[in-house]
Amino acid sequence: MKSLISQKGAPLFLCSIVLGLLSICSCKKSKQSPQAPVYHISEALKSDFGYKPGSYWIYKDSTTGDIDSAYVVSNELSNVRVGCVYNSTTPFREQMLYSIKVIDIFSESTLDAEQWNVLLTDSTMTIRLSSTRDTLESREYGTLAKYPFKTGSYNVYAGCVYPELTDSAAVTEIIPSFAVNNLQFPNTALSAHAPKWFPTAPAHYYYNDRFYLSPGVGLVKVVFNHPVQSVNRVLELERYHIVN
Repeated sequence: MKSLISQKGAPLFLCSIVLGLLSICSCKKSKQSPQAPVYHISEALKSDFGYKPGSYWIYKDSTTGDIDSAYVVSNELSNVRVGCVYNSTTPFREQMLYSIKVIDIFSESTLDAEQWNVLLTDSTMTIRLSSTRDTLESREYGTLAKYPFKTGSYNVYAGCVYPELTDSAAVTEIIPSFAVNNLQFPNTALSAHAPKWFPTAPAHYYYNDRFYLSPGVGLVKVVFNHPVQSVNRVLELERYHIVN
């Protein structure tokens, strides 16, 4: 009889063990640290300015007649911590970084290297330039614009950044219809750049550059004005192909 009762009680005993284990798991789960939030890139910014390999732009320098070919060589999407002090609840910021290589197709030098690195975060576009043709261009690092476009200065980058942004940047005008080489580009923002410490900067640091941005196309015109280095490039878009 005793053996029979034990056999009948075995399923109940096993159920008690299972329920106990589930209870323990539930308690452990409830004590886990909350997951850090992620601040995503604006979908509008990513859609209109997030370009991938296969995208290219052909520019003509209206001052020299030179032709520059620019094309996306890489595009990386990642999450980085926001701020300077991190813990398990510190938010992440989604960012897209893509690099555009620029080549003067008439140059015979194999040492020419120019690259425009564009960073998308939140609703903001930042650009950092490098060039073996123009050492002053390699100093430029600043915000192009916020999107949707609005006029204003963009001298501050949220969070910890190294190296520090060097530009004094501002969207000075939003042009409803901008014409370049018989092409029409709607809603074009003019982003003006100069050294942020100007006019106290040494003369050899001076530049006065302009970037014209149009949604779905990107940079439709770029002006590099570096008088001390005798650099005056006016790159105007002739044709392009976008992959995003």
